[in-house]
Amino acid sequence: MTAKMRMNKIYDKIYDKLFNWQCDVNGARERFLNDDELFLECLNSVSNDDLFEKLYNSLKEKNVSSAFECSHTLKGVLGNMGITPMFKQVTIIVDAVRKDNNGKEPTPDFDDLLIQFDKLKSQNEKLKEILKEQPRKNS
Repeated sequence: MTAKMRMNKIYDKIYDKLFNWQCDVNGARERFLNDDELFLECLNSVSNDDLFEKLYNSLKEKNVSSAFECSHTLKGVLGNMGITPMFKQVTIIVDAVRKDNNGKEPTPDFDDLLIQFDKLKSQNEKLKEILKEQPRKNS
């Protein structure tokens, strides 16, 4: 078996797990022009993004504008990456901290949002577990 065939088997295994988790693997791969290496590299970057910690801190500090900025950015990234379960979860947070049509700041239940964040964090751990199948590059 060639190295390329081995890598394709690894990619297929990861994609199967993502697909079974209800991720939009096909749409995301199309957006990445079917560059599997780049797509998986970006998935790894997303799963380790410091925006998760910034979002947590914003929620803990009850900072609505920062929570919106962090969650909205994550929503865009997760949507583009096709990580649908996490996209749906972060959307709950975005909607709770978004200003209304008149520009009025919301008054979210931050205790509930921290629970929603814990769900997002658990999903991120699941993503990291799926990505463990990927061989690491030599540094």
